[in-house]
Amino acid sequence: MCGLAYNGINSFLFDFHHTDSSSKAFSLSTASMNRSITKLYAEADKCILLCSNCHRIEHYNLKCNKSTQLSTKVTQTDKIPDKE
Repeated sequence: MCGLAYNGINSFLFDFHHTDSSSKAFSLSTASMNRSITKLYAEADKCILLCSNCHRIEHYNLKCNKSTQLSTKVTQTDKIPDKE
């Protein structure tokens, strides 16, 4: 939303945002790392990356029924690479 892009070293700035909260099985966080890699990848496929500030703005807007800056259909351009 703000234009911040992942550059290989700034991953700590980003959050996983579920584009459809009804399909959310669990939050992706360090607390969920006890799940299988298959389940983690499946859950990540339901998400887009937002910087932490944009993620909070998005949830505030959703909570207040305000229009959001995200389009209703998100195009995923970069998939998580398959585990080798």
